[in-house]
Amino acid sequence: MNTDQSAFTILKNAYRSSHESGKKLLALQILAHIALIVLIINGTWLQWIGCLIAYTLYMGIGMSITYHRLLSHRSFECPLWFERFGTLCGVIGALGSPITFVSQHREHHRYLDKPRDAYSLVNNPWWFVQWFTMLKQVSLMRAPELLRDRFCWFTHKHFFKIHMAYALLLLLIDPFAIVYFYLAPVALTWNAANSLNSIAHQLPGVDIGYRHPGQTNSSVCVPFLGIVCFGEGWHSNHHYDVRNPKVGKAWWEVDLGYWIIKLVRTN
Repeated sequence: MNTDQSAFTILKNAYRSSHESGKKLLALQILAHIALIVLIINGTWLQWIGCLIAYTLYMGIGMSITYHRLLSHRSFECPLWFERFGTLCGVIGALGSPITFVSQHREHHRYLDKPRDAYSLVNNPWWFVQWFTMLKQVSLMRAPELLRDRFCWFTHKHFFKIHMAYALLLLLIDPFAIVYFYLAPVALTWNAANSLNSIAHQLPGVDIGYRHPGQTNSSVCVPFLGIVCFGEGWHSNHHYDVRNPKVGKAWWEVDLGYWIIKLVRTN
């Protein structure tokens, strides 16, 4: 991607070349961000508690623990019921299907800071990495074991149908729950997860956070993200030791995701 192009041209080209599912996910995220604004304006403190509970499910259990540490890197083992539950949390979190997410994330590690890295600030504008990576094409063959997994394939094939069923269920319970327990936490999850790419990876000359000793790539540890992203913000540590489910290394690097992993891991 030529970052000297205008923002409109970059978006137009990315949208035209994107798979249909990427365009649908972009529409869902726009709706989610509108819902977040609605919650900010009209939400009660009880609804915000519900939103944070949902964010814990989608970002903490769904993205951090299951999509990232378990499915992408197989850094620990757990009961099948937890893997399935966490996968569903990740699906509802709207970061893409488990197959899409894992494939793109594995490409990120394989081609870190190179043109094929969809998350790279070297090749993409900051705003694109933060909000529009769903428009990037990815080879699903990066996750062959998930392609053979019937459950993961089902969630991939019926990704948006699952979202519609979930929205209908919430509509029957409490219509406004679609805002505070679904769409608003989806927007928070998207922004938190992608901040790991737009903030916890940095261009030369930008000095935010710190690196694990010996690391020379773009990844850095950002304390604020370490907390709100369930430990994922200690990102340079992760790139140093990708198969370790414990991302926080120092005693003060709080890793909420690993605290939950310790409760369910079987190895």
